[in-house]
Amino acid sequence: MNKLMYLIVFYLVFVSIKSQAQDTLNTCNDWFGQKNYAKIVVLLDDYVKYHQQDTTALELCGDAYYEMNLFGNAAQRYTETLLLTKGKQRIFKKRALCYYYAKEYKSARYEWEDVCRMLPDDKTNWYYLGLTYQQIGLYQNGINALSKAINIDSIFVLAIQARGNLYLKTQQYHLALGDIDSSLKITQYNEQQFINRGLALIGLRRFKEAEKIYERIIQRNEKNVHAWFGLGNVYQLSHSYAKAIDAFDVCVALRPDFELAYFKRGLSKLEINQQDRGCADLQEALSLGYTEALIYLKKFCGR
Repeated sequence: MNKLMYLIVFYLVFVSIKSQAQDTLNTCNDWFGQKNYAKIVVLLDDYVKYHQQDTTALELCGDAYYEMNLFGNAAQRYTETLLLTKGKQRIFKKRALCYYYAKEYKSARYEWEDVCRMLPDDKTNWYYLGLTYQQIGLYQNGINALSKAINIDSIFVLAIQARGNLYLKTQQYHLALGDIDSSLKITQYNEQQFINRGLALIGLRRFKEAEKIYERIIQRNEKNVHAWFGLGNVYQLSHSYAKAIDAFDVCVALRPDFELAYFKRGLSKLEINQQDRGCADLQEALSLGYTEALIYLKKFCGR
């Protein structure tokens, strides 16, 4: 066979392989639209063994794993893609999401920091960086990152809510209240944000306002255990211990394993000289895992 014939045969084989590869990717794209993610990963995991340089297949396989919440597998495919295609920013972002949702927060932190440097005008990058900082306890860093997201989009409600949560965690109650009120202007009624508003008001010792907030929530949803717990805290801090006990009673009725409710109710009972009942509640809180109750058991109950 002469050289020309070799070239023709090689070309025909190459075209056939390329056509088969394209058919495989087209099939996977169709399945992706149908949400048949398991079929995609089975096919592509086998396919990429023989087509290790096919970045389209690697990325698509990663996307399918991501949709199946198999974030470690997805991150691996994205890493393989990045080794072959330097600087594809969208792949870095996809891998950062995988690290975050896989709760690999240390890896997620450095990945999101890189993504934010590459794509500084994308609000979602700063948002996820802020959430990641929160998960590793870097609250002020989280506030700074979320502030950048909000600077890009002043009505980015998820970022506003997240920053409000961090202000609560850092006891910056005035700032927390500002973010919570801003988010409520956008969402109108949001039960969790009203719960947080009550927490901010308690932090500011505006107990009457907090009481009204929790009563409003309970009127809408009488089974909201966090509203009852908040109301109990308001009464306890206002020295209305009998009312506090009633509110904590509802808490433990709604959620029998609510260790903090037992603890708070126990303290309220001790305040009105219900020694045995108070100590029993503290013991229950300890049994449920609230170790701080041990300090009060030793101090007030001789245990």
